[in-house]
Amino acid sequence: MRQKALFLDRDGVINAEHGFVGTLATFETMPGIFPLVRTARDLGYRVVVVTNQGGVALKLYTKEAFEILTVAMVGMFAREGVVLDGVFSSFEHPGTVTPTIRATGFWRKPKPGMIREAAQDLRLDLTRSIMIGDKLTDMQAALAAGVGTPLWLRAETDTPMLEGEEANPPPGVCVIHTLDEARKVVESVA
Repeated sequence: MRQKALFLDRDGVINAEHGFVGTLATFETMPGIFPLVRTARDLGYRVVVVTNQGGVALKLYTKEAFEILTVAMVGMFAREGVVLDGVFSSFEHPGTVTPTIRATGFWRKPKPGMIREAAQDLRLDLTRSIMIGDKLTDMQAALAAGVGTPLWLRAETDTPMLEGEEANPPPGVCVIHTLDEARKVVESVA
């Protein structure tokens, strides 16, 4: 039987949005992330990170720096008693300056590639899953992949809306303002 999952964007959901976060020095966890993930695990959700990391394509940091930061992030969760089931990333970026990295593809959100790859690799039921993201592209990827409950984190301290984003969410998307609200939604749909 396929399992349900909690998909998390990284920047703006797991850690505070500070532009392109590529080092531990700029990685600051969001309030409520660990209780949210503990609750999800307790309710039988697998926990998966799906993150665009265009900073690599823009040469703001290296893949190696991203991998070091990812190992540190996984360790932070482990110290909080939580296992992450996977971290899926896309280094693609429309403004790429790295010849070996594509500008766009099936994995970079708003495309559903990372979510679908995780679902296949981890045998996940997307219709019973939840995605939390802070950008419209996260919601578009969740909807395109068929995630049952997309949650758009629109905190008071979030980043300004990107060009093309609207204050109103797409149909099927629920707006939340804190990760504590997200935890309550996870509990209610479990």
